[in-house]
Amino acid sequence: MTLLRRPNCESRNDDADLDGHRCFTRIHFIFFIVTMLGISVWRDCFDARQLTTHHGVEASNTQRSLSATNLEHQRAQKVTSDDSFRILYIVTSLAEYNSGTRATEKGSDRLQQTLIPILAEGVDSMIAMGYHVDVFLISHWKVLPERLQLIRDALHSSVGLQVWDDAMPIGYEIDDKSNRTRELSKHLARQHRFVIKDKLLEYDFFIAMEDDMLIHAEHVQYFRNMSQKLVQLRKVAPESVPVAQGTNAANVFYGPLTKSQLSRLVPGLMRVEVLLDEANYGTQTKRAPIPVDLDFN
Repeated sequence: MTLLRRPNCESRNDDADLDGHRCFTRIHFIFFIVTMLGISVWRDCFDARQLTTHHGVEASNTQRSLSATNLEHQRAQKVTSDDSFRILYIVTSLAEYNSGTRATEKGSDRLQQTLIPILAEGVDSMIAMGYHVDVFLISHWKVLPERLQLIRDALHSSVGLQVWDDAMPIGYEIDDKSNRTRELSKHLARQHRFVIKDKLLEYDFFIAMEDDMLIHAEHVQYFRNMSQKLVQLRKVAPESVPVAQGTNAANVFYGPLTKSQLSRLVPGLMRVEVLLDEANYGTQTKRAPIPVDLDFN
């Protein structure tokens, strides 16, 4: 999952790599602070002018740029004020219909049963909080006009909608000796980087989620509020702190943080998967030999 504030910068030449994170049920979030290990954050603008695989091989579908794909953009009829907080909600979808894996029913309509309800609920909550929201769908599958209309009908009339379909990157696998290009499904979750690059100056906040991940306006507000608190903490934090000495120094992991340490902290969200059918798909019964300690001793 990715939550991004628009960075303040004048250069767009730094490339940042943001990986998507997957989950397979609707989710709730537990708020807590994590470091850069826990969430990808854009600290610098980037210029991703060429689509490549992780092995540096130029992808053969660079022709599938946003300008060349079938884009349908329905801008808001309602004029928003200049000071409204603008959010771009990016959704990545691998399949239009469920494949039957991961406890899904093969052939069931994933678009209508999963993507649309979750997307509409999240967007409606943000609009209710006063945010201006547009949606950008990135899909592996071809979005037909009638299917696109289903999405459009589920969204508020003020929401702009764009689609980048057939967006699966193509490249080489490092362990494939045939030297043939193929679709790299694992990298579909990284395509939102190119959307953010193109839209960087048009929005104040970016959300990048997969099609079964639910996020509400409260999560956005939490991220913004906690970001401000971290800024205030950095202002009053010391430049350095005394280094622990003695035989127990290695165990002294607590204490005040420096400005440098606080600069690496960002608000985080923990993904929690919800059991939608606990009777048939309950929690695991076989557990590893790890002691249960609910008091965290």
